[in-house]
Amino acid sequence: MLRKSLLETMLKTIGFCNIRGHWLYIPAINSNSVVVDLGANLGEFSKAMIKKFKAKCYAVEPNQDLFDKISDVNVKVNAAITAADGTVSFFLSNNPESSSLINNFEQQWGNAQKVSVVGYCWKTMVEKLKLTNRYIDVLKIDVEGAELDLIESFDEKDIAAIKQITIEFHDWLNKNLHERTVNAIKKLTSFGFLCITDAPDHSWPIEALFVRKKNLSLNFTQKLVLKGYNQIRFLSY
Repeated sequence: MLRKSLLETMLKTIGFCNIRGHWLYIPAINSNSVVVDLGANLGEFSKAMIKKFKAKCYAVEPNQDLFDKISDVNVKVNAAITAADGTVSFFLSNNPESSSLINNFEQQWGNAQKVSVVGYCWKTMVEKLKLTNRYIDVLKIDVEGAELDLIESFDEKDIAAIKQITIEFHDWLNKNLHERTVNAIKKLTSFGFLCITDAPDHSWPIEALFVRKKNLSLNFTQKLVLKGYNQIRFLSY
């Protein structure tokens, strides 16, 4: 894990920070920032963003029990993010952090039950949150494997207003997701995002940040550090 520690140190020296397990580019976030938290769980990420930046946070969580316990966020929506609108099956895990739209997604925990939940595609979700024609400073995605359907549904116009996207990918848990994960990363980078991750070989939890290159503000020394980071991480995609 020495390389992971080195990558984390390098990222922190150039303005990146890990908050509640998600990498972010801090200089681009302030009290006017809008944060959309997909897979909010108990809302801890949103609450951390409010505490640190006083950002306006929108928490989206399909698990009714978890949703009911979310407090101290600006807006919350009880729904799943999906590739298309409609009622979908949601598999509740014995581990509340592992419930997923994918049946028995994390097999070591097992499913508690299957329930039906409302699913909104990204365009509809933006409308429900009343964020149409608004910039989204941070989109956080932690939806236990369903991130791939979402990213595959994006076109460049869909996410033109998003400045950075922080995602937990899950092919380290389910190797069948690896090729789709690699293609999802390539797709987002083709839209003008720089990919930052401390898990370049997908062998541990993959917290990846996609920040628009035009929103990076780096001095000469920080650019050198970023160049070194890119050389060290030995990306496999």
